[in-house]
Amino acid sequence: MLPGVVRAYPAIADGLVYLRNGDTLVCLDLGREGDLAWEHRADQLATDVGNWGLGAEPLPFDGRLYVVLRKIG
Repeated sequence: MLPGVVRAYPAIADGLVYLRNGDTLVCLDLGREGDLAWEHRADQLATDVGNWGLGAEPLPFDGRLYVVLRKIG
């Protein structure tokens, strides 16, 4: 069970579900009954120091996962 309220559309590819939970990117493994595979906060994904958030839903495409980050403040 994820903490908080998920207000985004999930993306599904290769048996994994990618979604936003606030400013955290979450991956659930459908092969393990939806268990948490990994999670990363937006500021862990940015290459620049500062406060970062997720700007859109994640997009899996051609074996990669694309994420839009937005700088906060």
